[in-house]
Parts: sequence; C-alpha cells; structure tokens
Amino acid sequence: MHEHIRQIKLQADLIQNDLIGAMDLYSAHYTKTNESLLSRARGHWFKMHEERTNMLLAKENYHNSMFMAQQATIAADNALAADKDEARKSEMVRKQEQ
Repeated sequence: MHEHIRQIKLQADLIQNDLIGAMDLYSAHYTKTNESLLSRARGHWFKMHEERTNMLLAKENYHNSMFMAQQATIAADNALAADKDEARKSEMVRKQEQ
C-alpha cells in the first residue's frame, strides 16, 4: 500500500513539475512580457499623440500666418489703389485750376 501511495505521489509530482510548473512559468513570462510591451506601446502612443498635436498646432499657426499675410497684401493693394485714385483726382483738380 505504501508503494502504491508513493507511486501516486511520484506521478502527482511529475504532473506538477512537467505541466503545471511549466504553465506557471510560461504564464508569468507571458504576463511580464505583455506588461513590458504594453508599457512601451503606451510611451510610443503618447509620444505620437503629442507630436501630432504639435503638428496640428503648427499647421494652424501656418494657416493663420498666411491669412494675415494675405490680409496685409490686400490692405496694401487697397491703400496703393486709393493713393493712385487720390493722385489722379489731385492731378485732375490741378489741371482744371489751370
């Protein structure tokens, strides 16, 4: 009877070491690896998100600057046209006065 119990215990230890122990080791390694990879992925994600946000802000600043430059060009063109009109009117008045 003791031999039979010893054989069962040996078989149980074999199953524990070969199957369950290996599975525990694999599970611990898998969990640790996944946590490491997820942590690195989060870092890459946040960096990409920050760079994209900065790119969108730079794009918005560029468009605002271009709009302001266009408005300044239009204002300068209008001022030049008004100046030319004023010069023509002054020239016509001077000619009429002569």
